[in-house]
Amino acid sequence: MKKTILTIIPARGGSKGVPKKNSKYISDLTLIEYSILGLLKSKLNTYIYVSTDCKDVIRICRKYPQVQIINRPKELCQDSSSSESAVIHSLDHFLKKNQFLPEITILRQCTSPFVFSSELDSAINKFNDENFDSLFSAKYFHGFIWDKNVKPINHNLSERKPRQEIKNNYIQEDGAFYILNTNKFVEKKHRFFDKIGYYILPDERSIDIDTEKDLQLAKLISQNKSILNEFS
Repeated sequence: MKKTILTIIPARGGSKGVPKKNSKYISDLTLIEYSILGLLKSKLNTYIYVSTDCKDVIRICRKYPQVQIINRPKELCQDSSSSESAVIHSLDHFLKKNQFLPEITILRQCTSPFVFSSELDSAINKFNDENFDSLFSAKYFHGFIWDKNVKPINHNLSERKPRQEIKNNYIQEDGAFYILNTNKFVEKKHRFFDKIGYYILPDERSIDIDTEKDLQLAKLISQNKSILNEFS
């Protein structure tokens, strides 16, 4: 039997780096539409909630009848507000409406637009097959790490190996999505707990848009033929 899945996309209107970035266009689609279309093209059969206080985001989401808009309270839309608070608020709404909680909750952050539907499917399969309690998207870290005392962390000063020989020793959380055991998340109220796994996304699409520079880079990436085909 398939597990019930709820995907929550937090998309508040306030953003200091790029004002109203979730409704900005990247090629022919707004930022939030990439997340929505990736979910709709996947095999997840998930409920989709968009948690927002932004009129532009609400207008965009109304184009997609499969998406339910959750009006996020002002106190949960501050710069200091966590994504977890939006997830908890959305889960409360889901429980009141359906009288049960989904077995799996996905936190899908639309600031990382270029996640393919096949990758979401594969990540859920990994989560289920390996019995993880929480799983996050990541990319391999290719650089050399030093601490503040100028001590090497992932390399030897006397034996400088080529970067390709150390690239798979470290991973970097990229913020695109988090898959959570719902009951344990409700108990813990944070996104990392018990048995934790990760799912690797390609470097060239593992972008997190926080600044205007990131947005311009995303516009260049969106011209890639594979991305145009995936989200067309």
